[in-house]
Amino acid sequence: MNAIVSGLVVVFSMCNLVDGREQCVGASGRLLCHGMPAIGVSVILWDYDMPFKDDLMAMTMTDTHGAFTLAGSTDEYTIIEPHLAIYKKCWNANACFPDIVIEVPEEFITDGKIPWRYYQLDREICDT
Repeated sequence: MNAIVSGLVVVFSMCNLVDGREQCVGASGRLLCHGMPAIGVSVILWDYDMPFKDDLMAMTMTDTHGAFTLAGSTDEYTIIEPHLAIYKKCWNANACFPDIVIEVPEEFITDGKIPWRYYQLDREICDT
């Protein structure tokens, strides 16, 4: 069993050395806190790559209206698994966990570097 697992790890590691197909996704929306714009909130677009390191696809912060727009791309052999991570109080995504994680539906994934359409997320992010 260990030989099979070791073999799979080697194969997948080698696959990461060769580019897959370029895939992209975009997201936009407006975040609110108690009905008011959530200003300065970090929004990060990740591609989950278990058991390997996740791919940072894009990052931004909400503006004075609580709005954000971001898009990113990455090379993968399999379909990417994009997620939006929302950090309300943390300015360093590597030092803390996201407050909210939202999976971007597969229908918003397109081939290439520029998304054809954007996942729309309008959400209240503060506890009531």
